[in-house]
Amino acid sequence: MRGHALKPRGLLGVPQELLDEILSDLEHSDLVSFALVSHACAALVVPRHTQYRTIRTRHQRHDEWRHLSRRVDLTRNIREVHICEPGNKTASDRVPTTLVENCGAEASMSEVQRENRRIRDMCIALKHMRRLHTFTWTWNVTPAAAPTISPVHENAVLEVLSRKARLRHLGLMGLFGMHAPGILLDPNSAGYPLWRFSNLTSICLRGDAWIKPTNAAHLKQMLERCPNLEYIEMPMEFSALSECTFPELRKLNLYLQSGGMRSIDPCFVRFLNNHPSIEDLSWLPLGPVYLSPQTLPALRRLRTNIHVVGLLESRLLESLDVYQLDPATLLGLGNLPVTNIKQLTLHEFGDLETMRELAALFPNLVWLSMPSRYGHFTVEDWLDLLPRFTQLQVFRGQGLWAAVTLNMQKMHGVILQLVQACPNLRQLDHSAYNHNRLDSNRITIIREGFMGENSPPMSTISTALRNFKEPTKEELNQIFFSLPASGLVDGVVGGGSEKTSSTEVEKMEINAVLSLGIQGEEDAYAGKLYILAPYLAFASIDRKSVRFTVPLSTIRRVERLNARAGIYALSLSTWHGSKIIVQLTSLRPTADLFCSLLRDALKIELQRGQMRAVKGFVKTCYSEALIASGSQLAENEREDGSLISEEKDDAAPRDSTYHGGLGLKYKFPGDAKKLRETSKIKLWTQYLKVHGRNLTLLRYPQCTRLVQVGLPNRLRGEMWETLSGSVFLRFSNPGFYETLLERNKGRNTTSTEDIEKDLHRSLPEYAGYQSEEGISALRRVLQAYSFKNPELGYCQAMNILAAAILIYMSEEQAFWLLEVLCDRLLPGYYAPSMHGTLLDQRVFESLVQRCLPIIHEHFHNVDVQLSVASLPWFLSLYINSMPMIFAFRIVDCFFCMGPKVLFQVGLAILKINGEKLLQIQDDGGFLNLMRDYFASLGDSAHPDSPDPRARAITRFQELLLVSFREFSVITDDMILSERRRFRSEIIHSIESFSKRSAIRNLKSLGRFSKEQAGLVYDALYKAMWIVPPPPDMPPPPSLVTTAEATEEKPETRIGLKTFQFFMSEIATWARDERIVSNGFQRRIDREIAEHEFIDRLFFFWDTSCRGALSFQDLISGLDGVMFNDLMENIEWFFNIHDKNKDGYLTKDEVLTLSETLLFIFRYEVGDAYLGAVSRFMTNAFEYGDALMPEPEGEPIINEQGGETPPAMPTNQPYLNLATFRMVVLADEVLESFFETDLSGSFKLEPLPEMELPVSSGGLLGDIWSTIATDNNKKMFHMVTDEIGKTIGKHQEHGRTQSSRIASDARDAAFCEQDKFAEWGR
Repeated sequence: MRGHALKPRGLLGVPQELLDEILSDLEHSDLVSFALVSHACAALVVPRHTQYRTIRTRHQRHDEWRHLSRRVDLTRNIREVHICEPGNKTASDRVPTTLVENCGAEASMSEVQRENRRIRDMCIALKHMRRLHTFTWTWNVTPAAAPTISPVHENAVLEVLSRKARLRHLGLMGLFGMHAPGILLDPNSAGYPLWRFSNLTSICLRGDAWIKPTNAAHLKQMLERCPNLEYIEMPMEFSALSECTFPELRKLNLYLQSGGMRSIDPCFVRFLNNHPSIEDLSWLPLGPVYLSPQTLPALRRLRTNIHVVGLLESRLLESLDVYQLDPATLLGLGNLPVTNIKQLTLHEFGDLETMRELAALFPNLVWLSMPSRYGHFTVEDWLDLLPRFTQLQVFRGQGLWAAVTLNMQKMHGVILQLVQACPNLRQLDHSAYNHNRLDSNRITIIREGFMGENSPPMSTISTALRNFKEPTKEELNQIFFSLPASGLVDGVVGGGSEKTSSTEVEKMEINAVLSLGIQGEEDAYAGKLYILAPYLAFASIDRKSVRFTVPLSTIRRVERLNARAGIYALSLSTWHGSKIIVQLTSLRPTADLFCSLLRDALKIELQRGQMRAVKGFVKTCYSEALIASGSQLAENEREDGSLISEEKDDAAPRDSTYHGGLGLKYKFPGDAKKLRETSKIKLWTQYLKVHGRNLTLLRYPQCTRLVQVGLPNRLRGEMWETLSGSVFLRFSNPGFYETLLERNKGRNTTSTEDIEKDLHRSLPEYAGYQSEEGISALRRVLQAYSFKNPELGYCQAMNILAAAILIYMSEEQAFWLLEVLCDRLLPGYYAPSMHGTLLDQRVFESLVQRCLPIIHEHFHNVDVQLSVASLPWFLSLYINSMPMIFAFRIVDCFFCMGPKVLFQVGLAILKINGEKLLQIQDDGGFLNLMRDYFASLGDSAHPDSPDPRARAITRFQELLLVSFREFSVITDDMILSERRRFRSEIIHSIESFSKRSAIRNLKSLGRFSKEQAGLVYDALYKAMWIVPPPPDMPPPPSLVTTAEATEEKPETRIGLKTFQFFMSEIATWARDERIVSNGFQRRIDREIAEHEFIDRLFFFWDTSCRGALSFQDLISGLDGVMFNDLMENIEWFFNIHDKNKDGYLTKDEVLTLSETLLFIFRYEVGDAYLGAVSRFMTNAFEYGDALMPEPEGEPIINEQGGETPPAMPTNQPYLNLATFRMVVLADEVLESFFETDLSGSFKLEPLPEMELPVSSGGLLGDIWSTIATDNNKKMFHMVTDEIGKTIGKHQEHGRTQSSRIASDARDAAFCEQDKFAEWGR
């Protein structure tokens, strides 16, 4: 072999036996890492090693023990064995999935024989487990019984375990050791194998055998042979434990097995004094005990009762669980280390205020458990209480879910609110308040992204939902015909004048009968023809059989046909050569007018040059290549969508100008042969030849049927944009997508950051998104949409839609289709509030109640939330729920038939699975059932049917059949009606949640309570609704910027006009109120006051100098005045008028301040306030002049020859704060104003519903306020006022401010009236 280098064989070249030996020493986490290296490595460890580390099984499963006893090579690697009784519902099995088949002979054995064989196999398997270090056996059965039929069996198992040198952890829970002989009968501890165990580090013994006095000596001897014990779980009745010493003991759990005397408490007090190393203690003493301050210095976790209160103080506790300790008593513990405690369990509820104090007392609490379900808190109380634990990560308590159920609230809505309210919450213990379901489910909350302390979330407040208006008839037609919204994008790239000229053409509709120019090809359909410039549209009478939308620029020729007398017919020739015959059935003048408008609209399109753009645009559509004269594309196309000619060496290069998606390169989902792609292409080729294509497609009944059968892969993208109407946006705005990306190149926003997080989670199973090409295309489409719609930006689930449509469409096509989806087809689905999704979920629930009442009632009884499954269905158009090949069929129908398809399919899913749904008991069962159903959609719906045609029907075909036949009653009009019905409910719910979020996101509440901050929010919301603020303002630019800088999310801020209205709702002096009486009605007219003081206050509160105020600015500003005392109010008023903040007022500023006082006192009764302002000015100038320095410079000689002192500059400091305070305090009226009236003039009162205010002038006023608009009401008031003036009953006076001086003046006036009345008598 000399001269030949040996090739390195690597690890996989090692013999199998040696490899197994090496892998046997690896722990489970290392095995997983090794398996991920390659397929060969994975084959070595799965399942030979991964399934043979930990075994969790039931004692009776003899097949598993038989398998383990026979496979020595596998069993030797097992480290842990956990056995439990068969009826244990809390334990989860973890056993090898590949077992030896059961022997038939065992079925004929008796129970004793089977038990003998089971124990024998179990002992053999345990002998082979040479690395076993943990063994637990739990046997808690009712009635109580031993774990084995014979004590010999138990002894055999323990005998094997006692010889395991590596065994370190032992647990026996149940009636073990009941047959063990006592110390008198077995002085050498040979009668029971447990007494011979040694070197354990952890032991858990639960059962009656361990408290028998005869076993105490044996057990003590066994424990003494385990000096390194770190964990002990023993009954308290085993008092001999107190005589042992374990230097390494870290955790001690003492429980009461059957009962005991208080005399055993001192024993364990001595034990605790002798073990300072204990860190975790669970002990419920039977009576009061005393522990010295030096006891257990290392204690971190404590579970005890009220008798050990002294132990709670002066300890560095991190976890606390005390039975019988109520929150009030806990608050009274003076030396409790509250800052260290991270985990707390409360077994009793306190009142809400006490719980709030508790939240303030434990600032670092991250884990809270309140296991009692009998709390008296409401849902609102919980939503108020839990966010007060600012660091809370885990909450476990049934009281919350009891409150949810008893108040019939939506459980998942509460969960979402808690997630928003508690920024650190990671886990909830979802325990159902239902006697049929006692087990608890834990909800894990996965948060993406974290917002640090220095960047709290900003408040965004929107009144858009309240401004919603039902679409007009014209808008409904626009939606029905899939037309772009007027002014949506048209003028962005092209000139705006062209768009304006096209909209000058009047819209018109006319009765007509539609037929094709090919004789006998299609029936004639009566309906209406519409001119909706720049489009021509038609819909049959039933509005579903036939319709089309054709751009006027695609009509090449219009001619009137020579028809019979009285018949008016037009022949329309489209770009693709098809002829449309339209017979106008209205009166002749109406038909002439329609033709005139059509002619004008066509001329305008010709002037715009749109007709020239058609030729280049249609080349981007695949249907053009498919239908081209002499094209063999359909015949040359393979089943998977690829072309046969592409593989020929001598094939000429084809013109591939048509748009396509990632599927052209990475193949389309599904088996093309099973999908019958060739047949579908031929059917669509025939249809498109006759009925037009892309821009000129005519939608006859055959079109809908073909869509329901399924669109061919190559044609799917084009048909989606044609059916949805996004093709018209792409046609009208050439180059807009590329220009948008170029204009925003390198721009980073919060939306782009969110997009980056979701890119690799968008259909990762598809090959195209495992490449940079697919990820880059998806990134560009989502970013372009976020740039075009910054208010919406990006919302999760948009990535799933974009990724799906990019498989079949180009980036530009996908961009415009995403625009149509989010704006018209699924409005509000991807908005920040998700109001469209929530509304449709409520509609879907209503439809389930109407169509499937039994299922709805069952869901209500077992507290299963329908939205748990249906919300992802609607958000992702079923793409994230079903296999893609089936979900895309649903999407085909969605674009063709509209959003009602989502409801029809959802109802069909529930009906098909109705029997199984009636068996579920919780949300988890619901989700598992739906997951299994979707996974089986490709299976036969009738596998046991003798008819082969029935067996050939798949579950997905059955789903479509049920959807469109049995639920055809679900119409667009029904959906719109249900949305109108529930919209106000959803809006109210969203607004309430937004209000709580805005208050919660405040950096500081100041001295406001949450209720008071809510009143400020209500006033702000009303102001924003009545006087809309400017668009959301971005933060001010930074002095230092980088290319990677990210734009922050805009914060809602109000301008000066909105602020003036807001102040009119808050401050009495910021509004002009006049009491008007005219003989017909008595009313209060309110107008917004305009004064420099309000403007000055606006800029005074704008501390960030943005020219707009946020909700936080308003809270901080009001906090600075509403809770002030006398001196603070004087200083606040002074600072507002000190423009340059130098601590002095100039003369001009003193005059301005006096004008402000006059403005505030303008409606006060009497002369007291006017006199106070006059005295203030006199005293201010007197003191100011006295304190002024002598003017510098020579005196000025006047005309009379006298000398005049030189003039002082206008910005000369004149009056400081101390002098101003002295001047104010010298006047009783001003002192009273600054002490109480100034702060009292800011009033936080609940506002009525934001609707038209109801007049209180009798029946006529009520009716009028109901039917009249604001303008008509003002006109009505003007008329009644003029009539009142004519008859001499018109009275009008200003409404005074509520102040002490004004009240005194009114009291004096009333006294004078009483005096005159007395004289009259």
